[in-house]
Amino acid sequence: MNYIYDILVNFNDKEVYEFFEWEKDDNIEHIRKIPIFKVKPQEFNDFKNNKIKVDQSFLNKIKNKTEMFCNTSIEYIEYCAIITDGMDLVVIEFDKEGEYILKSSMLLDEMEDTLDESELIDDENIKYTVLNKEININRFVTRFENKIKSEIELEIKKLVENKNFKKLKYLYYEWFNKKNNDIDSIINNLSNITNEEISKKHISFLELINLSNMKKQL
Repeated sequence: MNYIYDILVNFNDKEVYEFFEWEKDDNIEHIRKIPIFKVKPQEFNDFKNNKIKVDQSFLNKIKNKTEMFCNTSIEYIEYCAIITDGMDLVVIEFDKEGEYILKSSMLLDEMEDTLDESELIDDENIKYTVLNKEININRFVTRFENKIKSEIELEIKKLVENKNFKKLKYLYYEWFNKKNNDIDSIINNLSNITNEEISKKHISFLELINLSNMKKQL
């Protein structure tokens, strides 16, 4: 079995954050040793982008093979491995049933070193099943853009639930630069602004929302 040593990972349960999207508050973990497996490009696409389940023989192969630094001791991640096609890679943690539970990318320099190492590895025949294709994740939208979108959506939803029509009218005017007294129209239009490509206007709009909320607290 082939191993990679001394890498950092940033596990997430929904999507793989690229290294440039990692944030200081993320739960970054230091891996001492982890097995690596090379697969064909289409298979790699399934591992990285879809919800998959590997068979028991693969789980048996990787069980307790991943070691993680934890303060002054070493702990084991029961089922974990790096999957690569030689061009890209993903670190995946599986549950005891073989379904993925967490995924991570790697830092750029560590990724480049790992891909270089993978050139010496033969393809592995990993038996797996695609449980569902995660087609709802927009992989062309960054983590930062998703954060802006979700915070704006949350604010609109909260204002609607609290029937704060005054602030809804205010936000509508700030975005569309015109007045509107039709609440249904205001809600519908404000709810649709995050369907547009995230821009500087959205960032300014969120800053306005946060500023108004701060003033309310004062």
